[in-house]
Amino acid sequence: MDGDVSRRLRRVLLAALFCVALVLRVGAALWLDHRTRAAGKAHEFADSELYWLLAQRIAAGEPYHDGKRAVLRTPGYPVFLAASARLFGPSTIGARHLQAAVGAAACVLVFFLVRRLIDERTAAVGAGLAAVYPFAVFLSAVLLSETLFAAVLTGQLIVLSLVIERAGRPERPRGALTLAGVVGLLGAAATLVRPSWLLATPLAAAGLMLARRRSSAAACAMVTTFALAMTPWCVRNWRVTGHFVPTTLWIGASLYDGLNPRADGSSRMDFMDRPVEFGLDPALGRMNEWQQDRYLRDQAIAYARREPGRVLQLAAVKVARFWNPLPNAAEWQSAAAQIVSLASCGPVVVLAAVGVWRLRRCRVALALLAGPVLYFTAIHSVFVSSVRYREAAMLPVLGLAAAAVTRCRASSDDATQVHPQGDS
Repeated sequence: MDGDVSRRLRRVLLAALFCVALVLRVGAALWLDHRTRAAGKAHEFADSELYWLLAQRIAAGEPYHDGKRAVLRTPGYPVFLAASARLFGPSTIGARHLQAAVGAAACVLVFFLVRRLIDERTAAVGAGLAAVYPFAVFLSAVLLSETLFAAVLTGQLIVLSLVIERAGRPERPRGALTLAGVVGLLGAAATLVRPSWLLATPLAAAGLMLARRRSSAAACAMVTTFALAMTPWCVRNWRVTGHFVPTTLWIGASLYDGLNPRADGSSRMDFMDRPVEFGLDPALGRMNEWQQDRYLRDQAIAYARREPGRVLQLAAVKVARFWNPLPNAAEWQSAAAQIVSLASCGPVVVLAAVGVWRLRRCRVALALLAGPVLYFTAIHSVFVSSVRYREAAMLPVLGLAAAAVTRCRASSDDATQVHPQGDS
């Protein structure tokens, strides 16, 4: 009886959590859409405009390119926007509302993730933080890939926690293999939304083999399904370019953006329009996608080899930008934006550090909650960096912050123990 009451109460609380998160995100969507239109624009960011263009081409059944490039962006987020266009027509506010629902659902997923790894009280606090966290609310309203990625990422982490729990148990091999396959599929979906996630699933598989005996089959299943799910996009890219391209042909430009004589840690694509000023080939703009990607990648690597000290200095600058509690972008430097950012991000980072200390013996919880944001920290210490890239992986970090708030003291466990909290 008590269990039934507990389950009913949990469902009511989760429904209330979802509604609060949804109301906040829909409100942000309405405000941002009005603000953008009042400024005479359709989108806040150039990336949003590009995603929207690609989505409209998908919705219309047209070839996937922006008019110049065919492998500029992976299709995950444009497909999501195209689905919105099919449901609501070519309406930016409709897409914002759909994304608000995804962002609210991600808060519920945070509850289940933290509940599995720590306990139910901490999960409730973590999900509550996710519901009202200003960056998450704002990004749910912006037509960028962060919100969709965060939802898929959180789902992948939940299933990965199940794999870690079951892997190596000879009595449940099929369950572990099936779940590992789901992890691979979700990893591919996350990569097709955000290409920089490409290495994360193979790294997770390698970590699983190191952490669990007799987990090789599950790790192989994870990598195999990941590779199979990525195959259609790779095949399409081969047909378009004649080369193997696992994600996009914008990696070379992004790498050079972060590693060039004028780099400062932010994204400054001046070299694409004025290559001679950067000592680049004047014919850069006339190269095809593959040639341009290879050329810029080689130039970035050559610069890193010539200036290793500068590369390290830039890495420190990029890490500082990544963890900056204040917005880096000039257009978001208003006093209100800075106050909200500092008042939300600052305490979360401090509490998360306390949470890491409290959970220092719970290696699985630390790996799953802190691992994604540390992965992106490493990636963006090489490429360009911004607060926006941090926020893609901040929902799990809110679980660490919640661990500090609830003063939980998880018992000492072995290197791979997960704390399941019963059936949902």
